[in-house]
Amino acid sequence: MTLDQVNELARTMIANGVTSIEVKGKDYAVRLVRAPGAGPVAAEASGSRPEWAQALSPATGAFHIRGGDDGFPALKQGAQVLGGEPLGYIGFGPVRLLCVSPASGRLVGPLPSQGDTVSAGDPLFTVEIRT
Repeated sequence: MTLDQVNELARTMIANGVTSIEVKGKDYAVRLVRAPGAGPVAAEASGSRPEWAQALSPATGAFHIRGGDDGFPALKQGAQVLGGEPLGYIGFGPVRLLCVSPASGRLVGPLPSQGDTVSAGDPLFTVEIRT
């Protein structure tokens, strides 16, 4: 199993609310377990069903969370965001590419840290959308 396959499996787990999974092959065994509080949580008893959207890294580079030198308030886990709202930037050299919220909702799961190195397409934020 390649690292890309493991990453895709982890993204699928988060998107579907799965907390653990084990995959066995002829020459390998992989067990992934999400830490408590990581990623989307189960729907509340209200009967509403959560859906999730992920903000993906637009490029490979260093992650910069919003709220530094851009005039936006800092983000925290659980913050309400609007679709298209800036969440952070990916910097490479003097260039910064904007990472925006894919939908309106609440940020769930761990937030990336300032300076994290990310690759294009890496999930950076998960937005819970109530339906």
